[in-house]
Amino acid sequence: QMRRMVKNSVFRIPLPTWNHVVIVSDSDVARAILTHSKSEKPSLYKSMRELSQGTENMFTKRTHGEGWDWARKGCAHAFTSFRVSAITQASEPHLQTLDSILQHSADQGLTVDISELMMKLSLDMLAATSLAGFPLNALEGGADSEASKFSHELELALVEYITKRPYVPWRWLMVWDAEVQRAQQASRYLVALAQRVLAWYRESGKLEHDTESIMAHLCRNQNYSSERERAAEVLMFLVAGHDTTGFSMAWILCEIAKRPDIQDELAAELAAHGKDSPLLMRVIKEGMRLRPVAAMGSIRQNAEHVTTPEGHVIPAGSECIMPFYLLC
Repeated sequence: QMRRMVKNSVFRIPLPTWNHVVIVSDSDVARAILTHSKSEKPSLYKSMRELSQGTENMFTKRTHGEGWDWARKGCAHAFTSFRVSAITQASEPHLQTLDSILQHSADQGLTVDISELMMKLSLDMLAATSLAGFPLNALEGGADSEASKFSHELELALVEYITKRPYVPWRWLMVWDAEVQRAQQASRYLVALAQRVLAWYRESGKLEHDTESIMAHLCRNQNYSSERERAAEVLMFLVAGHDTTGFSMAWILCEIAKRPDIQDELAAELAAHGKDSPLLMRVIKEGMRLRPVAAMGSIRQNAEHVTTPEGHVIPAGSECIMPFYLLC
């Protein structure tokens, strides 16, 4: 609405920050900012450090530099297409559980919250694959499961550190505030959970034979100075890896529910070709185009002045938000 109102692909929004905050909806300008060798993450990303109790992680490390390179790239081999295909089988039991839940709901005439179900499924799949089988028990565990507590504590921490702390930076001094205290308690739980995941993996003996999983790459990466640093990365995989996948699946199901004709065509093609169905890939891509994984996209602080197609200048040091919704 603001883009249409100001009739400009780039516009500034008034927020209580030290730097200009600029929305960029022009793909060429966004590409120039993202690919510039000196563009960096703004201070907003530093709030993610509070989730891991002050320990640096792949989100808070600078985009350009050795620390980010070995932390982010150190696990890249765990995401090869061959590796992803090989670990898909580990998710099969959770898909069967989901099928049972849906069948029971259909038989009883019950409605289901598809976003909640897909979030639980993604947590179980993440645990089965990326976390080498750590038991989160999201689909079957109920309100007392580790997954349920993780989701609750994460939400409390995110509200404080992502939606409040960046815009009221002195909140860290408000140690008497109940919300601040509760967020600190939540982040302590999150770090402790990540440390338990690491300890569980090491004690399971899997590291001796595992050379390809995320956990193996983290444990064997000698650039980390402590288990606490590794735990911070485990936590980031948990935080960033479940809701993105869960909400993407939920949105795709919601969109395809509007098109019974596509449902029938896809069902027939899946029966004939299985997961190699070309239509399945097109449905997934279109669903993700309509509902991007991270709608707010990337945020970078530009190192140099950038000129827009309309001839305006984005001052160096501005915090540039590039929403995928506007770039798609």
